Amino acid sequence: MWYVIRVESRKEEEALFFMNKILDMDSLGRAFIPKVIRKRKYRDGWHDKLLPFVPGYIFFETDDPKRLFFELKKVPKRTTLLRAEEDILAVSREEEDFIRSFLGSDDTVELSLVHKEGDRVVIDSGPLSGKEVMIKKIWSHKRTALISTKMFGRQMELKVGIEYIS
Repeated sequence: MWYVIRVESRKEEEALFFMNKILDMDSLGRAFIPKVIRKRKYRDGWHDKLLPFVPGYIFFETDDPKRLFFELKKVPKRTTLLRAEEDILAVSREEEDFIRSFLGSDDTVELSLVHKEGDRVVIDSGPLSGKEVMIKKIWSHKRTALISTKMFGRQMELKVGIEYIS
């Protein structure tokens, strides 16, 4: 099952580095950070940048969440396994399926290909295809779409990269 570990936003890679260095990952399970490809514009043009898809969270696939809970105490970075009272919360099947529906190879959310029809933006292919109803906003100038969903007991807004085609 999947579990989520809350870490300081923008410190996901650092926390994952310490987890891999300190913990016995071979027997514990697999820790990963789902990434999203987003476009950034610099002086010489547009560039792909890999960013966390769900900022502030590391996902852990394990069969022994209690052991994971105690092992995380060894990590010097502030990490918190999501819990409800004494129970460790697993990612629900719906949440896991939702995240998997976006992920491609290497736990990465690829760019969605879009085109404009007048004032509308139409999704041609990619992870946003078929999920148009979830899109709250599109920033054409940033080549980013904002989607809204409920995860981990709260409403979350996630950003997904888009690429215009003619």
